[in-house]
Order: sequence, then structure tokens, then C-alpha cells
Amino acid sequence: ARSVSNISIPANASYAVTYDANGGTGAPSSQTKYNGTALTLSSTKPTRESYDFIGWNTSSTTTTATYQPGGSYTGNAALKLYAIWKKDIVLTYDANDGENPPENQTATIYNATTDATFNISTLEPTRPGFTFKGWSTAPNSTAVEYQPGEEATLSDSTTLYAVWLANECSPFLEITE
Repeated sequence: ARSVSNISIPANASYAVTYDANGGTGAPSSQTKYNGTALTLSSTKPTRESYDFIGWNTSSTTTTATYQPGGSYTGNAALKLYAIWKKDIVLTYDANDGENPPENQTATIYNATTDATFNISTLEPTRPGFTFKGWSTAPNSTAVEYQPGEEATLSDSTTLYAVWLANECSPFLEITE
């Protein structure tokens, strides 16, 4: 006589892998990860104006990527991935017909950060016959927006132009006796 036994095989456990664009748009759709089987992560990359996508991480505030689009996920657990964003903001100094402008300054911001604070250089450009008054965001401005040593909070790369005042010379020599 044969003995027949019913063997119950459980369905392979599965886990959701979800994506959060973290301030961007175009996050991939959720994927299903099966127990014991590697999952190829979506190769779709989200976008965010003026930021670079550097990859995915399980923290929305970190500055590094643990996972890349098209990479492999082998864990046997649900996973929520956040897009990690990076933006370089450059402060450029233009001597505006003068010489010796300060060196450019660069700040890198990540994720929810939208601006960076710069200390305006205390090095002043030179221009024979002119006095340096400060910095403006317009090349032909006579109005000073920033002084050396001040703080400037910028959300995009910016060029500051030297504002010059011509030195005055009297065309007449007064002779007194």
C-alpha cells in the first residue's frame, strides 16, 4: 500500500521596494522583491531642476547613495528608497574692468537644502583711478548690494561684479599767495 501525504509549500514571501523622489519628480513605480532572489532595482532616474541625482538611500537626509539605478537589492525585507540630490552653488567674483578679483567660492547642498550661505571675500580688486565700493549682481550697477565680509545667502550660482567710483581730480590748481 502506498501512503500519500500532502506537502504544503508556502508561497515565496515577497517584499515591497518603494521609491520616493525626495523633492524631485518621476520616481520609479514600486517593485516586488521575492525572498532569496536578488532584485534588479529600477533603472528609472527621477529629476529635479538644477540638482544632480546621485542615487538612492534609505534616509532622505543623507548625502551619499547606497543604491544606484539598475543595481541589485538582495535583502529580504521591505525597502523604501529616497532620491539623493546634490547641487553645487558657485559664487564668482568679476573685477569688472579691474584686476585681482577674489577666488571663486563653491558650496555643495543636498536634498531639502535650497540655499547656501557665503562669506563675501574681504580681498578687494584693484583698478587704477577708481575706488572699490563693493559688489553688485549687475555688471553696470552703481548700487552696492554686498560689502566684503558680509554674508550672502544664495540659491543659485551667482556672479558678483565690482562697483567702482572714479577718483576725482580737480582740473584747476588753486594758487594762493
